[in-house]
Parts: sequence; C-alpha cells; structure tokens
Amino acid sequence: MQLLCPVCDAAGLELTTNSHEIAYFGEIMETMTKCQKCGYRHVDVMVLGEKEPSRYTFKAEGTEDLNVRVVRSGKSTVEIKELGVKITPGPANEGYISNVEGVLTRIEDIVFMQKDSERKRALLEKIKKAKEGKFAFNLKITDPSGNSAILSDRAKKEGI
Repeated sequence: MQLLCPVCDAAGLELTTNSHEIAYFGEIMETMTKCQKCGYRHVDVMVLGEKEPSRYTFKAEGTEDLNVRVVRSGKSTVEIKELGVKITPGPANEGYISNVEGVLTRIEDIVFMQKDSERKRALLEKIKKAKEGKFAFNLKITDPSGNSAILSDRAKKEGI
C-alpha cells in the first residue's frame, strides 16, 4: 500500500515505527513519517499504557538545567508562566522525548511563526536568555494519562 504525503500528495510516504523500553515509563512506541519529495516529517511518541494522572514541576536556573530530560505525552499540558506560555493538547498533538532546552526551542519555533510585534520580540528575548541560563523559569507538565515526566531529582511530582 502506497501512503500519500498530506502536504504534497506524492506517493511513497515512509512510515517507520520503533518500540523501546524506557526507565520510569515502560514500553514506548515511536512513529515517524517522512516524505522524500517535500521533506514533510511527523514524529510521535506513545507510551503503551497509562498510569495515575500526574503533574511535574521543575525550576530551571542555569545552563546545566537545560539538559534535564523531558518526556511529554500527547495528552499533556506544558506551561511556563514566566514566559506566558501554555501548550494544551489538541487533535494533532505530538508526544516527544527531549530536554528542557528542546522544549524552549519548540516554543521558540512557534513564536517565530507569529506576526511581528513588541510582544513577540520580548518573548523571543526571554527565551534566548533562558537558553543561555540567564532567565530562571518553572516548567510544569500536567498529564491526565501519567505518561509524561521531567527526569531530575529536583523535579517535583504530584498527583492531580
């Protein structure tokens, strides 16, 4: 069966899946689709099972904190109040495994696409300082499926 690219309609969209065992979570499945013609790419990470709903909070205070691992399921909400950012789950929401810096980069990519304004420039400046370890912030991930986490001894976990 030939898969069609949702962007350019070319046949031959590649689909790959891998399953991995991850500490604290159990088995996960990564899926990736990629179009060889236009470069469209979609990645998703699904935890194969559910746990008790949870909320993780982590205070990032310096450059070393940018390397802390973050696992986000597609059902979770990510919030950084100091940036005025709240990302809620939607129908096309992706799960991912990254680090704190990667979360900031994802937010930065979305902000770049917005119409130019004073608010946009101020937010990009805050993100830049955060990525340089010069702007402390609290990363909060709330997940009703319990499949998200911030992997640090300093991260606080609570039920919701």
